[in-house]
Order: sequence, then structure tokens, then C-alpha cells
Amino acid sequence: MALAPAYKGNDAYVFVSYSHVDSALVAEDLAWFQEHNLNVWYDEGIEGGTEWREEIARALKNASLVLFYVSENSVVSENCRKEVNLADLSKVPILPVLLSETELPTGLDLTLSDRQAIHRYSQSDHDYRTKLHSRLLSYLGSEFESGQPEIRQLEADVSESAAAQLPRSKAKNLSIAALAVAVAIGAASYYLFVFLPQTLFPGIEMSVAVLPFENTNHDPELESFVTSLSEATVRHMADAQPCMGGEDCGFRAIPRRESFNLGANASLSEVHDQLNANFAVTGGVIKLDEGVQVNVELSRTTDGFLVWSRAYQGSLTNPAELQNDFALHISHLVAARVWHDRFAQLQETLKPYNTFGMYKGMRNMVIAMGEFVLIRSGEGGSWQVFERLTKLALEEDPNIGFPNLMLANAYWQRLNESMALEDARRETFAALSLAERLYEDSEPKSAIFLNSIRWQRGQAYIRLELDYRQGKEDLQQVMDFTPLNMWPYYWMANIALREGRRQAVTEYLSQASKLQGGIQQPVFHIVEGMSLLALGEYERAVESTRKGLKLSLEGSERAELLRLSAAGLQGANRFDEARELLDEAWKMDGDTNAKAYMRLLYADGQHERVRDLMAQLTLEPATAGYMAETYTAMGDLDRAFEAIEVAVIDRDYRVLDSLRFADWWIPVRDDPRYTALLDLIDSMSTYTDEYQVARDKEAAKVL
Repeated sequence: MALAPAYKGNDAYVFVSYSHVDSALVAEDLAWFQEHNLNVWYDEGIEGGTEWREEIARALKNASLVLFYVSENSVVSENCRKEVNLADLSKVPILPVLLSETELPTGLDLTLSDRQAIHRYSQSDHDYRTKLHSRLLSYLGSEFESGQPEIRQLEADVSESAAAQLPRSKAKNLSIAALAVAVAIGAASYYLFVFLPQTLFPGIEMSVAVLPFENTNHDPELESFVTSLSEATVRHMADAQPCMGGEDCGFRAIPRRESFNLGANASLSEVHDQLNANFAVTGGVIKLDEGVQVNVELSRTTDGFLVWSRAYQGSLTNPAELQNDFALHISHLVAARVWHDRFAQLQETLKPYNTFGMYKGMRNMVIAMGEFVLIRSGEGGSWQVFERLTKLALEEDPNIGFPNLMLANAYWQRLNESMALEDARRETFAALSLAERLYEDSEPKSAIFLNSIRWQRGQAYIRLELDYRQGKEDLQQVMDFTPLNMWPYYWMANIALREGRRQAVTEYLSQASKLQGGIQQPVFHIVEGMSLLALGEYERAVESTRKGLKLSLEGSERAELLRLSAAGLQGANRFDEARELLDEAWKMDGDTNAKAYMRLLYADGQHERVRDLMAQLTLEPATAGYMAETYTAMGDLDRAFEAIEVAVIDRDYRVLDSLRFADWWIPVRDDPRYTALLDLIDSMSTYTDEYQVARDKEAAKVL
């Protein structure tokens, strides 16, 4: 059968990355995808004369999933490696399929180490297709099932076989649990996201035991390091909490004495039976020529399923610091991956009821929530996949309130800065309006759901409408309802930053930093770092971003933390240290995000390089803020003011958050045109009472 051209359209699709040497093997899957109506993009579809890099990048970034066929040919292909790296930086999910037993180069190994591959070369066609279908479904949702009778039958056969092995009591519990899901969603959708996995499913808990790590090579010199690393991991795991906002969502670490008494060689079933833990963290340490490698695995104790694994490498120059850094990152990602796995199991529980629209909608929502966990923890995920799954859930059952709130959350963030302002405003407030209507029509009324509406609405008012008065009113009620949530304090600081109230910014940030951010802790260090840089508190900005770097070892969040840390070091006149971080960040995303580096590179003295980068840009909302900063650094204030106006009208948060205080805007603030710029901002903004009081005091001083 001749293969169809590569897909071009607005529906969900899979991007296929492979070496042309393996075309014959990959073509078998492409034909299978085509037979079952799965949209696929592959490079044979590039039109003549199309610029390769632009076409590849565009297709890859908009994909729902990258399917990477791993072989000895693809791992040495420069094109394949670039595609995988771009997918990782763009947070597009990657599913590796091994065509042969292949040793991964270091760079690819680091990128793919925590992604569960499908070993095609060692499985029968039936087993391979079954696993591939299951994994595609987990990424693409029930949309992948529609119009595919053969696949639905395959899934039915697998589900029936699995169900036959369940005890009757278990099967009965699943039916009751599925009914409980429906009740919970109808009553309080926010409750589903935060509490459902451990509340409605007693067998789906989030209890984790850390077993003593092994000295793999029995190296006497490593014995102390291995013991201390195990201790540090248990200690940090006890403080870990996946829920965003500091809520207790049922994550529990087994005490050290209990797990260590069981020993490193305990089986997963022993961990489950004796410690009542549903997950086990195991690890081994290997001596390298210039340091150590720590291999860590997170497994379910109920069925032995490998949930997550990662290899860490580091130098033993400072063993205590290395132990702490490894342990901190392990505990952070274990919490996120355990929470993600809860949603994965929940959607499997709902699968038998997938013929009912309500349950099908819930299942898509649960898959979307798992995607959201990956996004916010920095472990991959795609806003586009999340949006599509959430919309599918609403198509199946428009009366679920929670998907509207989650769409609003994605839209006020402009789907990771890919939406035009007017589109974001329209979609955000349409979603919020639907959620508000569902709340008004519901009985009994859910206080949790109402709080969630206020939470998303308050952030939207600040970011999209510049209505700080209404935003503050909503956020104050959220703060009263969930006092341990750090994020309302941050947003209060953000309002104060935009209104020029320095002391209030410092006080709110201090309160926020004392609370837990859950899986979003690296994101908090990004926004805190930005705020501190704007205030000129460079050493504190460096301190905060370095904490974030310990939790984020890869991806776009790490690149941003590196840039922010470099900016702090430059502000503190530590240019040599800043240059090292800039170089590391540039290797991660400089080719695709050069605009974010221009001001920092110019401050580093790389003037010609920055001029070359600026020459490649056109002034538009997506580039205006970066160009404004760079023009200001160059001393070209005419172009700087032109770019600032474009950025302000587009509600560019980087400009609005920094304009009143940041040192890099001093030449702008010293220019007479700055007053007119403030008038423009004032005409667009609705300020708080605190701002008006502060302005009256300033006016009184002048008089």
C-alpha cells in the first residue's frame, strides 16, 4: 500500500523521527497508522523548496507526540538528535521505539533515560502493536480510538483478558469506584484533581518506600557516599509533596527505620506487604573515572511496573553537596511521577466504561490531568496535547466544570505564549463563564469549586486585563480559603511590583517562599527570580534560581533558570560565572530561543553577535519585549520606546513586571517620554486601593 503524504492540518498528529536507513521497518508502522486513521507527519512530506529546518521545527513543535525509532543508525543521525532535543525543549512528549538493541550516546541517554521505551525488536507483532496502541492512547486520548474497529477489538480483547484475572471483589470495587468518580466530578471538579486518586481509590495510594541504595561494584571508597545518599533521599522524600499549592494530597513517605530494616534486597511484594507501600525507590551507585553514576528506579509494588528511572552523574569534588543535590531532585521527581501514575491508573480503571459519553469525557480529563502534572513538574508534557484532551472531555460531557477551569488556566498563560492576546482573552473568559454557570446551576454548591473559579479568574484579570483591583479581590479570597498555598502570595507580590510598591513585593515574596510549591517549585523559583531581578536584589535572585536549578536538570525551565541566574550574576558584577551559565543555557535552546539571550549577551560584551541576532528579528508582540531591552542596552531609545509600546499593548508580563524598578530600564525612566508611557499603562490598568494611597502620599511629598 502506498503511503499517504505527511499530515498537514489542525488536528492532532504524531511526528515520526527516524533514520532513512531504517525506512523499510518504519514504513510498516506508517502503513499501520494510515490504516487506522492516525495522522502522522514524516519528512517525506516536505514540499520542494521548503526550508528543511523551519518545516521540521514547525511540524515538531505542533505535534502531540514524537515517535522516535531508536537504532544504531538513528542515534548517530544529526537530524534525529536535533529533532529529539527540540522535542525535549519544546516539551513535546517523546515515545522511543527500539528497532534493535542500541547503546545510546550520552546526550540521548540523558534525554531519554526517564522515558519508557517499547522494545519492538524483542516482541511479537501482536504484543508490539498492543503496547504501541496502549501508549498512543495514553498520549492521544480516546480520539485515537474513534473510527478504528480493529483497534477497539484489540483493546477489548486485552481488557477482557486482564479483567478475567481480577478477583471478583476487585472488579466490583472498580465499578463502584467509576460511579464514585462521576459523583465527585459533578459535585466538585477541583476535588478530583487534588484529592481523588487517594480518596476514592483506597488501593491507589501514594505511599513510597526508599530502600537503601546499593554499592553496585562493592567499592569500599563509595560505601560512605552510598549510605549518605540513601539517608538524604529518605530525608527529602519525607518533605516532598506533589500537590500544587501545598495541599496535602495523600503523598506519604515510609519512615527510614522501617524501609531500611527491610533492606536493599527486599522484593517489591515484600515492600508492599510489610511496609504497606505502593511504590518503591531503589538505586545503585557506580564509580566512574571522574566521579559517580547513580541509577534510580521508581516501581509499583503491586505489579512491578517501572514508573520512572533516571541516571545521574556527577563529580565527587564535594560529595556532601552532590548527595544533597541528587537526593533533592530524586524526591521532587518521584513525587511528581507518583502523582502522574495515579492518574494513569485512574484512566485505566475508567477504560471499561469508555462507551458511555460521561465516562469517556472523564477519562480524557484524567489523561489531561496527567499531562498537566508533567508540564508543571518540568518532566515534559505539551500544552497543545493538554488543550486537545480537555476539549475532548467537554465534547463528551459539557457539564463537567473542571475542564473549563483547566482550559482557562492554559489560556491565560496563552498556551505557553503561543496565543494572540485577543484569542487568549476570549477563550479564557468564555471558559470561566461556563464554569461559573455550572457552579450557579449546581446543588449543593461546592466551596472548593468556587475557590477554583476565583483562583483562575484572579490570575486572568491580572495577566490579561491588567485589572489588579479585581484580581486582588479574588486572590484574597483564595488566600483565606487555602492559606498554605504559596501562589496567591506570589500574585499579590506581582500586583505590588506592577504598582511600584517595593516593600509589599518583598513582604509577599518572603511569605510565599516559606510555603511549598509541590511539583511547581521550579516554576516558583523562576518567577521569584524574575521579581528579585526587577528589584535589583541580584544575590537573592541568584540564590533562588540556583535552588530551582537543583530541581530542574533539563528542558526549557532549566534554560530559563540558567538565564535568570546569569542575569543575577551580571548584576552582581560576576561576569565570568555568568558567562558559564549563559553558555550552558545557549546549548539547550539558543538555536530556537535566541531572542531571550540578547540583553545578557550584550551586557557580556558580545555586541556584534547581538546585532546579528537583532537583524534577524522583526518587531512584533512575540519579540517586542526582548527587542526593547536590547535597544535600551544599545542606547537606541527611539526604537526602544517603539518596542516597549508594542509590548505593553500586548500585556507582555516581562516588561510590565520590570519597568518601574529594573536597572536595565534606567535609561528609559530617565527619558521624558517615560511619562507618556506610564500614562498609556495607566489607561489600560485598574489599580488597587493600596496603589492609590501610595500615589497620594507621593503627590503630598511633591507639594
